Amino acid sequence: KAAAEELVEQEFMEAFQKAVEELPAHYSVVFDLCVRKGQPYQEAGRKLGLPTGTVAIRIMRARKKLFTALEHHLGRLRRPPACFQ
Repeated sequence: KAAAEELVEQEFMEAFQKAVEELPAHYSVVFDLCVRKGQPYQEAGRKLGLPTGTVAIRIMRARKKLFTALEHHLGRLRRPPACFQ
């Protein structure tokens, strides 16, 4: 990779981490379980005592907040992270 690409990716990852940390707790917990740890929505719902639909909606809203927070970075990346696809 070119140094410029690596710098863009590093900047994005730092911004991404900050944006995830700034998510409201009810979004960050489901985002962590389902997106980062790969747990199915149903399993996360059981762990958290939430209906599967609530987990799905919170994931959708967390992704929307992250996308909005990181939108200006995404155009600079060669390939957006999987959680945005």
